[in-house]
Amino acid sequence: MKKNEHPLYHCYWNMIRRCNEEQHYNYKNYGGRGIKVCERWMSDFWNFVEDMGEKPSKAHSLDRIDNDGGYSPDNCKWSTSKEQNNNRRSRIYITHNDKTQSLSEWSRETGIKTGTLRARLSRNPNISPDDLLSTDLSSNNTKYNSGKKYKLTYYKERDRRIKK
Repeated sequence: MKKNEHPLYHCYWNMIRRCNEEQHYNYKNYGGRGIKVCERWMSDFWNFVEDMGEKPSKAHSLDRIDNDGGYSPDNCKWSTSKEQNNNRRSRIYITHNDKTQSLSEWSRETGIKTGTLRARLSRNPNISPDDLLSTDLSSNNTKYNSGKKYKLTYYKERDRRIKK
């Protein structure tokens, strides 16, 4: 089989282009941020196929485990779009009862809409995880919690910071 006929070739070629071609529409989010493709994959498409294997399903696409790391065998996996959405730089992670999840994962678990959680954080950046994730509406009017600081981890597009 010719490499350009292989089912993974389109995925491979797009990875190469977004990291190396400045005219690619998504270069600023990849090559422009310093994301590179490892030499092993740059030099040979078949190395990429050998290292990654076939996609588990059509719903899977190439995902970097560390969003700030490059494309390499130790930093890539096949993921669904739901899994990839939890790996975005703009994700907000909340630690509550020794469990860390994205805002959307907490939303699914608690039944509180993601927009509601974002609004609570926006109104009160120092809100406790207990109050943030509370389904008791009366507790959401709490302004600040006795000066105690809580660990809320934010991953923003241009502003990566940790609030403690």
